[in-house]
Amino acid sequence: MNDQSPLLLGVDAGGTKSRALLATAGPGDRYCILGVGEAGPGNPMSHGLPNAARSIVEAMRAAVDGLNRQVEVAVVAAAGAADDTLRLALQKTLAAAGIAKICRVVPDYEPFFSLAKPPVVGVISGTGSVAFSRAGDHDVLRVGGWGYLLGDEGSGYAIGRRALQQTLGEIEADRPRSAVAVACCSTLDADSRAGLLAAVYQAADQRSRIASIARGVIGLAPQDADASALLCEEATSLSKVVGRAVNGAKFAAGGYTLSLGGGVLAGSQFFRNALCDCLASDGLTPARIIVVRDPAIGCVAAAHASVC
Repeated sequence: MNDQSPLLLGVDAGGTKSRALLATAGPGDRYCILGVGEAGPGNPMSHGLPNAARSIVEAMRAAVDGLNRQVEVAVVAAAGAADDTLRLALQKTLAAAGIAKICRVVPDYEPFFSLAKPPVVGVISGTGSVAFSRAGDHDVLRVGGWGYLLGDEGSGYAIGRRALQQTLGEIEADRPRSAVAVACCSTLDADSRAGLLAAVYQAADQRSRIASIARGVIGLAPQDADASALLCEEATSLSKVVGRAVNGAKFAAGGYTLSLGGGVLAGSQFFRNALCDCLASDGLTPARIIVVRDPAIGCVAAAHASVC
Protein backbone atom coordinates (compact mmCIF):
# COMPACT_ATOMS: atom_id res chain seq x y z
CA MET A 1 0.00 0.00 0.00
CA ASN A 2 1.24 3.52 -0.88
CA ASP A 3 1.42 5.46 2.38
CA GLN A 4 0.38 8.57 0.47
CA SER A 5 -2.83 7.01 -0.84
CA PRO A 6 -5.82 8.41 1.07
CA LEU A 7 -7.56 5.86 3.23
CA LEU A 8 -11.27 5.61 2.52
CA LEU A 9 -13.99 4.11 4.68
CA GLY A 10 -17.40 3.14 3.34
CA VAL A 11 -20.20 1.96 5.62
CA ASP A 12 -23.56 0.47 4.72
CA ALA A 13 -25.74 0.89 7.83
CA GLY A 14 -28.83 -1.24 7.27
CA GLY A 15 -31.72 -2.57 9.26
CA THR A 16 -30.03 -5.91 9.99
CA LYS A 17 -26.32 -5.14 10.10
CA SER A 18 -23.67 -2.48 9.57
CA ARG A 19 -20.83 -3.31 7.16
CA ALA A 20 -17.68 -1.19 6.85
CA LEU A 21 -14.92 -1.39 4.23
CA LEU A 22 -11.51 0.24 4.54
CA ALA A 23 -9.96 0.82 1.13
CA THR A 24 -7.60 2.77 -1.08
CA ALA A 25 -8.28 3.70 -4.68
CA GLY A 26 -6.78 1.49 -7.37
CA PRO A 27 -6.59 1.86 -11.16
CA GLY A 28 -9.81 2.72 -12.93
CA ASP A 29 -12.85 2.23 -10.77
CA ARG A 30 -11.23 -0.49 -8.67
CA TYR A 31 -10.49 -0.36 -4.96
CA CYS A 32 -8.05 -2.23 -2.78
CA ILE A 33 -9.90 -3.49 0.30
CA LEU A 34 -7.70 -3.35 3.38
CA GLY A 35 -10.17 -4.15 6.13
CA VAL A 36 -13.74 -5.29 6.75
CA GLY A 37 -15.88 -4.78 9.82
CA GLU A 38 -19.41 -5.85 10.67
CA ALA A 39 -21.70 -5.12 13.58
CA GLY A 40 -25.38 -4.90 14.45
CA PRO A 41 -28.22 -2.84 12.93
CA GLY A 42 -27.31 0.72 11.96
CA ASN A 43 -30.73 2.16 11.08
CA PRO A 44 -31.28 5.13 13.44
CA MET A 45 -34.93 5.39 12.45
CA SER A 46 -35.92 1.91 13.60
CA HIS A 47 -33.28 1.20 16.25
CA GLY A 48 -32.71 4.64 17.73
CA LEU A 49 -29.74 6.91 17.17
CA PRO A 50 -27.59 5.75 20.13
CA ASN A 51 -27.92 2.06 19.24
CA ALA A 52 -27.36 2.67 15.53
CA ALA A 53 -24.31 4.86 16.17
CA ARG A 54 -22.84 2.24 18.50
CA SER A 55 -23.16 -0.46 15.82
CA ILE A 56 -21.73 1.75 13.09
CA VAL A 57 -18.73 2.78 15.20
CA GLU A 58 -18.12 -0.86 16.10
CA ALA A 59 -18.08 -1.83 12.41
CA MET A 60 -15.80 1.08 11.54
CA ARG A 61 -13.33 0.24 14.31
CA ALA A 62 -13.25 -3.40 13.25
CA ALA A 63 -12.44 -2.37 9.67
CA VAL A 64 -9.54 -0.11 10.72
CA ASP A 65 -8.19 -2.44 13.40
CA GLY A 66 -4.38 -2.24 13.46
CA LEU A 67 -4.27 0.89 11.33
CA ASN A 68 -1.46 3.30 12.23
CA ARG A 69 -2.87 6.40 10.53
CA GLN A 70 -6.20 8.17 10.34
CA VAL A 71 -8.78 7.58 7.64
CA GLU A 72 -9.14 10.54 5.30
CA VAL A 73 -12.86 10.31 4.55
CA ALA A 74 -15.64 8.06 5.83
CA VAL A 75 -19.02 7.93 4.09
CA VAL A 76 -21.84 6.21 5.95
CA ALA A 77 -25.07 5.40 4.11
CA ALA A 78 -27.86 4.96 6.63
CA ALA A 79 -31.56 4.25 6.28
CA GLY A 80 -33.50 7.20 7.67
CA ALA A 81 -30.68 9.64 6.88
CA ALA A 82 -32.78 11.43 4.27
CA ASP A 83 -34.13 13.34 7.28
CA ASP A 84 -31.65 16.21 7.74
CA THR A 85 -32.06 16.46 11.50
CA LEU A 86 -31.43 12.76 12.03
CA ARG A 87 -28.59 12.70 9.50
CA LEU A 88 -26.73 15.60 11.12
CA ALA A 89 -27.20 14.18 14.62
CA LEU A 90 -25.79 10.80 13.52
CA GLN A 91 -22.95 12.49 11.64
CA LYS A 92 -21.98 14.49 14.72
CA THR A 93 -21.96 11.35 16.87
CA LEU A 94 -19.85 9.37 14.40
CA ALA A 95 -17.41 12.24 13.86
CA ALA A 96 -16.83 12.36 17.61
CA ALA A 97 -15.43 8.81 17.44
CA GLY A 98 -12.39 10.28 15.65
CA ILE A 99 -11.95 7.42 13.20
CA ALA A 100 -11.85 9.66 10.14
CA LYS A 101 -10.76 13.24 9.49
CA ILE A 102 -14.02 13.80 7.63
CA CYS A 103 -17.16 11.78 8.32
CA ARG A 104 -20.22 12.17 6.11
CA VAL A 105 -23.59 10.51 6.66
CA VAL A 106 -25.69 10.17 3.53
CA PRO A 107 -29.10 8.62 2.75
CA ASP A 108 -29.18 4.94 1.91
CA TYR A 109 -29.63 5.65 -1.79
CA GLU A 110 -26.21 7.31 -2.17
CA PRO A 111 -24.26 4.06 -2.94
CA PHE A 112 -26.61 3.36 -5.83
CA PHE A 113 -25.99 6.77 -7.36
CA SER A 114 -22.25 6.39 -6.88
CA LEU A 115 -22.28 3.25 -9.01
CA ALA A 116 -24.75 4.25 -11.74
CA LYS A 117 -25.16 7.55 -13.58
CA PRO A 118 -28.58 9.22 -13.98
CA PRO A 119 -31.19 8.61 -15.11
CA VAL A 120 -31.36 5.81 -12.56
CA VAL A 121 -33.96 4.12 -10.40
CA GLY A 122 -32.58 2.38 -7.34
CA VAL A 123 -34.44 -0.27 -5.39
CA ILE A 124 -33.44 -1.65 -2.02
CA SER A 125 -35.11 -4.79 -0.72
CA GLY A 126 -33.50 -6.09 2.44
CA THR A 127 -35.13 -6.14 5.85
CA GLY A 128 -37.23 -3.25 4.51
CA SER A 129 -37.75 -1.79 1.04
CA VAL A 130 -37.61 1.56 -0.74
CA ALA A 131 -37.27 2.92 -4.27
CA PHE A 132 -35.81 6.19 -5.50
CA SER A 133 -35.03 7.89 -8.79
CA ARG A 134 -32.59 10.54 -9.92
CA ALA A 135 -32.88 12.34 -13.23
CA GLY A 136 -30.00 14.80 -12.70
CA ASP A 137 -27.11 15.30 -10.35
CA HIS A 138 -29.06 16.33 -7.27
CA ASP A 139 -32.83 15.85 -7.51
CA VAL A 140 -33.93 12.64 -5.83
CA LEU A 141 -37.45 11.27 -5.69
CA ARG A 142 -37.94 8.80 -2.85
CA VAL A 143 -40.87 6.38 -2.98
CA GLY A 144 -41.92 4.01 -0.20
CA GLY A 145 -39.59 3.32 2.67
CA TRP A 146 -42.48 3.80 5.08
CA GLY A 147 -41.36 1.05 7.44
CA TYR A 148 -42.89 -2.30 8.28
CA LEU A 149 -46.07 -0.89 9.83
CA LEU A 150 -47.03 1.10 6.73
CA GLY A 151 -45.13 -0.34 3.79
CA ASP A 152 -41.94 -2.32 3.08
CA GLU A 153 -43.52 -4.10 0.13
CA GLY A 154 -41.39 -6.89 -1.31
CA SER A 155 -38.97 -6.79 1.60
CA GLY A 156 -37.52 -9.60 3.67
CA TYR A 157 -39.99 -8.60 6.38
CA ALA A 158 -42.96 -8.75 3.99
CA ILE A 159 -41.87 -12.14 2.62
CA GLY A 160 -41.29 -13.53 6.11
CA ARG A 161 -44.60 -12.21 7.41
CA ARG A 162 -46.52 -13.76 4.52
CA ALA A 163 -44.72 -17.09 5.02
CA LEU A 164 -45.44 -17.02 8.74
CA GLN A 165 -49.12 -16.31 8.13
CA GLN A 166 -49.28 -19.25 5.72
CA THR A 167 -47.58 -21.50 8.25
CA LEU A 168 -49.92 -20.52 11.09
CA GLY A 169 -52.90 -21.07 8.78
CA GLU A 170 -51.72 -24.59 7.98
CA ILE A 171 -51.26 -25.37 11.66
CA GLU A 172 -54.70 -24.07 12.61
CA ALA A 173 -56.35 -26.05 9.81
CA ASP A 174 -54.29 -29.13 10.70
CA ARG A 175 -53.09 -29.42 7.11
CA PRO A 176 -49.88 -31.17 6.00
CA ARG A 177 -46.93 -28.81 6.26
CA SER A 178 -45.83 -27.20 3.02
CA ALA A 179 -42.15 -26.68 2.25
CA VAL A 180 -42.63 -23.00 3.10
CA ALA A 181 -44.03 -23.93 6.52
CA VAL A 182 -41.16 -26.33 7.17
CA ALA A 183 -38.64 -23.61 6.31
CA CYS A 184 -40.46 -21.12 8.52
CA CYS A 185 -40.53 -23.48 11.50
CA SER A 186 -36.87 -24.32 11.00
CA THR A 187 -35.85 -20.66 10.97
CA LEU A 188 -37.81 -19.84 14.12
CA ASP A 189 -36.90 -23.15 15.78
CA ALA A 190 -40.56 -23.78 16.65
CA ASP A 191 -43.19 -26.22 15.43
CA SER A 192 -46.45 -25.12 17.04
CA ARG A 193 -48.74 -22.11 17.01
CA ALA A 194 -47.65 -21.10 20.50
CA GLY A 195 -43.99 -21.68 19.73
CA LEU A 196 -44.04 -19.62 16.54
CA LEU A 197 -45.87 -16.73 18.18
CA ALA A 198 -43.49 -16.76 21.12
CA ALA A 199 -40.48 -16.80 18.79
CA VAL A 200 -41.74 -13.61 17.16
CA TYR A 201 -43.36 -11.66 19.98
CA GLN A 202 -40.65 -12.39 22.52
CA ALA A 203 -37.84 -11.45 20.12
CA ALA A 204 -35.81 -8.37 20.99
CA ASP A 205 -36.06 -7.27 17.34
CA GLN A 206 -39.35 -8.58 15.99
CA ARG A 207 -38.92 -7.00 12.55
CA SER A 208 -35.56 -8.65 11.91
CA ARG A 209 -36.79 -11.94 13.35
CA ILE A 210 -39.64 -12.09 10.86
CA ALA A 211 -37.38 -10.93 8.01
CA SER A 212 -35.00 -13.80 8.76
CA ILE A 213 -37.64 -16.23 7.45
CA ALA A 214 -37.23 -14.84 3.92
CA ARG A 215 -33.91 -16.58 3.31
CA GLY A 216 -35.47 -20.03 3.64
CA VAL A 217 -38.38 -19.12 1.35
CA ILE A 218 -36.04 -17.69 -1.27
CA GLY A 219 -33.99 -20.87 -1.15
CA LEU A 220 -37.05 -22.91 -2.14
CA ALA A 221 -37.85 -20.98 -5.31
CA PRO A 222 -38.21 -21.74 -8.16
CA GLN A 223 -38.49 -25.49 -7.41
CA ASP A 224 -41.40 -25.07 -4.96
CA ALA A 225 -44.70 -23.72 -6.30
CA ASP A 226 -45.83 -22.20 -2.98
CA ALA A 227 -42.56 -20.35 -2.46
CA SER A 228 -42.53 -19.16 -6.07
CA ALA A 229 -46.10 -17.86 -5.82
CA LEU A 230 -45.34 -16.07 -2.55
CA LEU A 231 -42.27 -14.36 -4.01
CA CYS A 232 -44.12 -13.39 -7.18
CA GLU A 233 -46.87 -11.75 -5.12
CA GLU A 234 -44.31 -9.71 -3.19
CA ALA A 235 -42.45 -8.85 -6.40
CA THR A 236 -45.71 -7.53 -7.80
CA SER A 237 -46.21 -5.36 -4.72
CA LEU A 238 -42.66 -4.03 -4.97
CA SER A 239 -43.06 -3.34 -8.71
CA LYS A 240 -45.88 -0.90 -7.91
CA VAL A 241 -43.51 1.05 -5.67
CA VAL A 242 -40.82 1.01 -8.37
CA GLY A 243 -43.40 2.09 -10.94
CA ARG A 244 -44.19 5.18 -8.87
CA ALA A 245 -40.49 6.05 -8.84
CA VAL A 246 -40.22 5.59 -12.63
CA ASN A 247 -43.37 7.53 -13.44
CA GLY A 248 -42.70 10.20 -10.84
CA ALA A 249 -39.37 10.96 -12.51
CA LYS A 250 -41.06 10.83 -15.94
CA PHE A 251 -38.65 8.20 -17.22
CA ALA A 252 -39.61 6.43 -20.43
CA ALA A 253 -39.40 2.67 -20.85
CA GLY A 254 -35.87 1.78 -21.88
CA GLY A 255 -34.65 5.18 -20.73
CA TYR A 256 -33.20 4.49 -17.30
CA THR A 257 -30.86 2.20 -15.38
CA LEU A 258 -32.40 -0.03 -12.73
CA SER A 259 -30.02 -0.43 -9.79
CA LEU A 260 -30.98 -3.25 -7.43
CA GLY A 261 -29.65 -4.00 -3.95
CA GLY A 262 -30.40 -5.29 -0.50
CA GLY A 263 -30.26 -8.88 0.71
CA VAL A 264 -33.45 -10.00 -1.05
CA LEU A 265 -32.79 -8.52 -4.48
CA ALA A 266 -29.04 -9.15 -4.48
CA GLY A 267 -29.50 -12.67 -3.14
CA SER A 268 -32.30 -13.96 -5.36
CA GLN A 269 -32.19 -14.03 -9.14
CA PHE A 270 -35.71 -15.47 -9.09
CA PHE A 271 -37.01 -12.43 -7.22
CA ARG A 272 -35.11 -10.03 -9.50
CA ASN A 273 -36.55 -11.72 -12.57
CA ALA A 274 -40.05 -11.62 -11.10
CA LEU A 275 -39.71 -7.90 -10.39
CA CYS A 276 -38.42 -7.18 -13.89
CA ASP A 277 -41.24 -9.25 -15.43
CA CYS A 278 -43.77 -7.15 -13.52
CA LEU A 279 -42.14 -3.92 -14.71
CA ALA A 280 -42.18 -5.20 -18.29
CA SER A 281 -45.89 -6.04 -17.98
CA ASP A 282 -46.49 -2.43 -16.93
CA GLY A 283 -44.45 -1.07 -19.86
CA LEU A 284 -41.59 0.09 -17.64
CA THR A 285 -38.67 -2.04 -18.84
CA PRO A 286 -35.28 -0.47 -17.96
CA ALA A 287 -32.45 -0.02 -20.45
CA ARG A 288 -29.93 -1.62 -18.10
CA ILE A 289 -29.94 -3.53 -14.83
CA ILE A 290 -27.11 -3.56 -12.31
CA VAL A 291 -26.99 -5.44 -9.03
CA VAL A 292 -25.31 -3.68 -6.12
CA ARG A 293 -24.18 -6.62 -4.02
CA ASP A 294 -22.20 -4.57 -1.53
CA PRO A 295 -23.48 -0.99 -1.01
CA ALA A 296 -20.43 -0.29 1.16
CA ILE A 297 -18.40 -0.24 -2.08
CA GLY A 298 -20.64 2.56 -3.28
CA CYS A 299 -19.85 4.44 -0.07
CA VAL A 300 -16.13 3.93 -0.71
CA ALA A 301 -16.66 5.36 -4.21
CA ALA A 302 -18.47 8.36 -2.72
CA ALA A 303 -15.61 8.88 -0.26
CA HIS A 304 -13.11 8.67 -3.10
CA ALA A 305 -15.03 11.24 -5.16
CA SER A 306 -14.83 13.71 -2.28
CA VAL A 307 -11.01 13.60 -2.18
CA CYS A 308 -10.43 13.67 -5.94
